Amino acid sequence: ALAELPDAHVLLTSSTATSTVALAAARPPDRCIHVFQPVDTVQAVRRFLDHWRPDVAGFSELDFWPRLMIETKGREIPMILVNSRMPEGSFPWTLRPPSRAG
Repeated sequence: ALAELPDAHVLLTSSTATSTVALAAARPPDRCIHVFQPVDTVQAVRRFLDHWRPDVAGFSELDFWPRLMIETKGREIPMILVNSRMPEGSFPWTLRPPSRAG
């Protein structure tokens, strides 16, 4: 998939040190940057995306927090989910109207 976007800068996020080690061992291309996921609040996620401005966002780990997905989708940034799941209790929260969701 990345071969189709040769000029894209990819932001890979995770939430554990183990993933950092695994990613380093995989030796991704230089245009891929790994950082830890931000706290899942509107303000933190917006600052995070404003700072990094990825062309593509990759999310990894067992838990995936909904605010990061909502804000990324709202900016029309393509997403790649790797070994991710959304905690069951988080899903109904994402169905609320945006004015009450955050």
